Amino acid sequence: MRVVLLIPNRQLRLLLGWHLQQAGYRVTLLESLAQGYTQATVGALWVLDLDWPQAWDDGLKLTRWLSQQHQGPLFILSARNQESDIVAGLQAGADDYLVKPFGLAQFMARVQALVRRWQRGMPVLTCGDLTLDLLAQRGFYGDQELDLTPHEFRLLALLLQAQGEVVPRQVLQERLWGQATGRSLDTHLLSLRKKLPAGIEIGTVHRLGYRLVTSEPQRN
Repeated sequence: MRVVLLIPNRQLRLLLGWHLQQAGYRVTLLESLAQGYTQATVGALWVLDLDWPQAWDDGLKLTRWLSQQHQGPLFILSARNQESDIVAGLQAGADDYLVKPFGLAQFMARVQALVRRWQRGMPVLTCGDLTLDLLAQRGFYGDQELDLTPHEFRLLALLLQAQGEVVPRQVLQERLWGQATGRSLDTHLLSLRKKLPAGIEIGTVHRLGYRLVTSEPQRN
């Protein structure tokens, strides 16, 4: 499973990242709150350290945004130990809250517990012969694995979750990049369309958005 560490303290970030990698996790290191809005992740565990130079509210705002935008557990770290702070973090969308200072063994145990709970309820999206494993971030059409980048996988998952309904362009842009402007969506749509097999098509609905159209492959 992928773990995203968004931690301002470089030493702590590298220490936790190293131990997670040794435990077999794929780790992404982030060093600013702004970077949190640029990551497209499906099925990743986010570890959010909310002790930033910015206001506490900025960290809670990012937590709320992540809880709405991405599929995966959220784990808050903070030196704030008041009950009201812990409640605020959990109400913002976090699945767990660990007060600093903490022992490494406890941190790893909390991560493993979150991953176990998430894996038990982790959905696999399917439509006909198309299957997306949200935990492994792998897509298959029948027995053929699709060669998708993280953004392409996320885009395909958003369209598949809509179950054939039109997804507005603005929604796709906001879910992938946190903003509704720019041409990145066009680039990723073009690349994704080239990689999809004949049984899957991303249709354009003029002035509305896009939808996923699947058809059963012809069999002899």
